[in-house]
Amino acid sequence: DDLAEAGIAQQMDIEAQIPILEHAITEASDEERELEGYVRALQAKKREMQEELARYRASAAAATGGGDFGGGASAPQRSVDEAVRRADSAFDRVLAKAVGAPPRPGIPDPRSAAQVAELEELHRTNRIKERLAAAKASSKAQ
Repeated sequence: DDLAEAGIAQQMDIEAQIPILEHAITEASDEERELEGYVRALQAKKREMQEELARYRASAAAATGGGDFGGGASAPQRSVDEAVRRADSAFDRVLAKAVGAPPRPGIPDPRSAAQVAELEELHRTNRIKERLAAAKASSKAQ
């Protein structure tokens, strides 16, 4: 009887996990498609920003007569370069968060969780005994 109860318990655990796992796979696939869309949008925005920066640099170079003669970048150019580096860093952080795992909801109150767990365990034990009784009844009928 103990081995039969253990087998039934394991079978019930597997049966209970199947719909949950199928649902998790579906949700993960949906989330993956959504995040891929975000990544594509962010990459497109980055390309647009790089093109705009190239146009700005070309117009700044044309306005100053084709280059800087002071031996280094001008102050406005340095600030633009710094702003571009910060924007690029922010883009990389956002992209990393988009690819990472989404935040999960908080943990419920442990007292109520313990009570729910106890009730679930009692219910599970009762279902195991019912299945074992049904299996015994069907084996006696044969």
